[in-house]
Amino acid sequence: MRATEHALPRKRRVARRGFSLAELMGVVVIIGILAVIAAASYRRFVGGSKMAEATHMLEGIRTAQEAHKAETGAYLNISAGLRPPNMYPVQTPGAFKTAWGAPCSWCTTDWANLNVVADGPVYFGYATQAGAPPATPASAGISITLNNQAVNLSGLGVGVPWFVATASGDTNGNGVFCNLATTSAGGDVFYENEGE
Repeated sequence: MRATEHALPRKRRVARRGFSLAELMGVVVIIGILAVIAAASYRRFVGGSKMAEATHMLEGIRTAQEAHKAETGAYLNISAGLRPPNMYPVQTPGAFKTAWGAPCSWCTTDWANLNVVADGPVYFGYATQAGAPPATPASAGISITLNNQAVNLSGLGVGVPWFVATASGDTNGNGVFCNLATTSAGGDVFYENEGE
């Protein structure tokens, strides 16, 4: 034996351990579950923000109608109807945003007269109809049905001016409209097909 052979230490083989296929598949499954949860949460968040737009705009319409009544003694009748194709800023809203502020050729009165301001382009379309005694919503042919039930408008217009405001949107483009409504009788907002 040579003397140099004894002087060199022997190298030990270190076993390198990798991930097994089962471990990798487990990680992929966990990541997939987390992605599904995140996507569902994101859709709920986006849907909620669109509903917040509609609620905020209906409150803006309410405030503008009350200001108009304080100045003139009457609410402003703007729309020919309360459902598509009578909405503003686009007659039939869809899964897109539309800028607020353009003239409305299909409206009975221009929205600029009501002074409603949007923070930016909107997903929903909006309508408002109004009247004064002796007219009531029923005598004007106005009714609102949400969730297959008529909204009670019988107290409106009995000796006082009145208005009804609605919002309609098909924010996911599936042909089913989410509808909201409010009246001069109170601050309640009624919903139908929330999140559609």
